[in-house]
Amino acid sequence: MQLKTFMKLSGELTLEQMLEKLRAVAEPGELDKLVASTVGRHSIGENFPNARLQDLYDRASGGAVKAQDWVDLAREVRQQKQEGEAA
Repeated sequence: MQLKTFMKLSGELTLEQMLEKLRAVAEPGELDKLVASTVGRHSIGENFPNARLQDLYDRASGGAVKAQDWVDLAREVRQQKQEGEAA
């Protein structure tokens, strides 16, 4: 499931709440520099998390947001860009 969908189905989680869920499963201090706006960019495919963050999203979502979901989102973003360029 994509991050944006998970956040919506989890009671409309805010970006800040998702960030706190990530920090709860990370090592102490590991995500001190991560900000809510970065979580937002991840949720729409503007930027993509590295492998470690993908693992943390998986754990923070209780296994709902998997690595394959990031691959699928990247494919969707690429397709949307291509369609936009063709128009």
